Amino acid sequence: MKTYTIGRDANCHIQFSDPQISRRHALIKVYPMGKMELVDMSSNGTYVNGIKVVSNKSIPVSRKDSVVFAHVGQLDWHNIPNPLRWLYYLGIAVAALLVIILMWLYIPKFVDYATGSDVDIELGSSMGTSSGNDGGISPTPSSPEQAPVTPKEDEKNVKKDSKSWEQKILDDDKKRKEAEKSSSKDQDQKQDQKQDQKQDQKQNQKQDQKQDQKQDQKQNQKKDTAKQSKSEKKVDDIIY
Repeated sequence: MKTYTIGRDANCHIQFSDPQISRRHALIKVYPMGKMELVDMSSNGTYVNGIKVVSNKSIPVSRKDSVVFAHVGQLDWHNIPNPLRWLYYLGIAVAALLVIILMWLYIPKFVDYATGSDVDIELGSSMGTSSGNDGGISPTPSSPEQAPVTPKEDEKNVKKDSKSWEQKILDDDKKRKEAEKSSSKDQDQKQDQKQDQKQDQKQNQKQDQKQDQKQDQKQNQKKDTAKQSKSEKKVDDIIY
């Protein structure tokens, strides 16, 4: 634990010249894990975030708090060393080390793949050796099944795959459009059927009305003929 004194005294770690501040106004205790405590030893008081603290009593504080002495002097936290600052630098150092390790592991592989050196190595390793009559060693080509794939062939395969996917997408679009057309045709046919049914119903209603009118006319004619025949009979009866 470290203790930092605050006041007008020349031996204080943080000094103020205002006479309102006591010679040994306050002290701050800093613990190794970052915990801090403030002790007021003045006559004019110390204020933390606008609240006066109790004299001669340890009060926990942090670097976010506003500490004012006797309403005239404010504490600058930069004058109080941060015991956990080494952790910040340690984290930066560890992150930089991890980045360097990853670059050392993966960048050579990426460069080899880009330049095609891996392909050359595989080609060289895939070639067998056979001994001749003179004791010499002659290379024997590997079988076609074990032939490595070159970057150009990889590019061709990628292009073929992309074309196949594009063709699938186009086929799906065509199928969807055809399905939409067929559904629209079915709807149109249904609407036409409904309209035809309505027209047929109207025509049937008109025909029924005409037949009813004809029947009414026939009945009226029968009634008229019956009346005429009755009137003729009466005339004949009167004459005779």
